Amino acid sequence: MTGKSKRGRQGEIYGLALACTRGREAIVSQFRQLLHEHELTEQQWRVLRALFEQGEKETTLLCELCCIHKVSMMRILRALEERKLVRRSLHREDQRRHMLALTGQGGTLMARLMPQAHAIYDEILDRFGRANARELARLLAQLHAASQR
Repeated sequence: MTGKSKRGRQGEIYGLALACTRGREAIVSQFRQLLHEHELTEQQWRVLRALFEQGEKETTLLCELCCIHKVSMMRILRALEERKLVRRSLHREDQRRHMLALTGQGGTLMARLMPQAHAIYDEILDRFGRANARELARLLAQLHAASQR
């Protein structure tokens, strides 16, 4: 293997990582004003949305769903609990584990924000194209699966 070919592969990986970061930023930036108005971080939004859409979840599963490290998740949950948006309870079968759910206040907030979030998503999809979005999601899922081998 030559140095040039090795740098070429590293450049491709760097370019791919940068393209993914830019793509994520293109989407997330559209939500910043909405989140700012409600004093939510992007990570808090991911947690609230997951709980709103999927209901009560165990902490480890919520970390996986939201792509958030467990240590960061604990900090995020503490902030959401202080705001009374999320409640934590002991798992029925394993008292060492915790279950997380939206409080009534958290559910009310998300019910109010989701129509605005859907409008933002629709605008992004209208500009990017729904077929492009499906293809990109398929390719990213394929990349994720390849990284798990």
